[in-house]
Amino acid sequence: MNVYHLLFCGIFVPSVLGQTRFGSHGYTKYEPGDMNIIITASHGGRLTPLRQANGDDWPDRKNGCKDEFENCIYTHSCSSANRDCPTRTLRDRNTKEIAQDLADKIKEITGTQPHVVYNLLRRSKLDANREINEATLNIPDAITAYNDYTNFISQAKLAIPGRGFLLDIHGQTHQPERTELGYLISKLRLVRKSYNMKYTSIRSLGEYWCGKGNNTCFQDFVQGNRGLGYFMNQEGLDAVPSPLDEDPEGEKFFYGGYTTRRYGSRYGGKIDAIQLELPIGVRYKWNGDDALKNAFAKAIVQFYQTNYDA
Repeated sequence: MNVYHLLFCGIFVPSVLGQTRFGSHGYTKYEPGDMNIIITASHGGRLTPLRQANGDDWPDRKNGCKDEFENCIYTHSCSSANRDCPTRTLRDRNTKEIAQDLADKIKEITGTQPHVVYNLLRRSKLDANREINEATLNIPDAITAYNDYTNFISQAKLAIPGRGFLLDIHGQTHQPERTELGYLISKLRLVRKSYNMKYTSIRSLGEYWCGKGNNTCFQDFVQGNRGLGYFMNQEGLDAVPSPLDEDPEGEKFFYGGYTTRRYGSRYGGKIDAIQLELPIGVRYKWNGDDALKNAFAKAIVQFYQTNYDA
């Protein structure tokens, strides 16, 4: 192999409600909660350090290159970047603020606080929603921040007794404007209603209510009246998949990513994960629209109380 990431030994510290913790150099942040919801924001950071703590340069992330086996590798030592090994560096505007506001509104409604984990670095320095090599391009300080971020999520999961879910907040500019809910179900499978719960990031939710293998029942938790999309529709919010918009048809659609795959229940456990891809209109008017904040928070709380707190 041409590239290796640095090894890291995580030390887990029990979370304590109200005691905000920062990772190394203040590049990541964890606000422990006391309910079975985790909110993550990996692409909303603004920090753009030019140098690492040891004085070495910290260049922006760039496209990777191919090794002798035609596999993508991500390192600044690539002699020639390859368009087939792209990196994305655009910040998801307002997603950090949205994560914080959702947590605050949920606490106002329920009296309990979700766990919230933030990457405070701009995406050009760290993409915390990718595997470690693509995320960091093997910059040591980026690797440390990445491990801090992922360890904070692991700590939040360990602090949750029983079932719960993680919401990974992102932004997109697709048309028509609607929130895209990612369960690791492709748009083609949504169109055909041909998905299997065991390959989704909400496998635990499906198996709890439907039993293993009852995928007809499970459709209610994705496209029907038990899914997050249903409760968003009830609050006047556009979402796909949902009863009012069951599938994206031929339009662009983000169905989940690294965080939902790694921290959801596809591979076991009782913590599910959903990727929320918020449209640009929602993100642009978010700060000045308290009714919009309340609508999203109420939808999340109703989804939680119906499916996890029952």
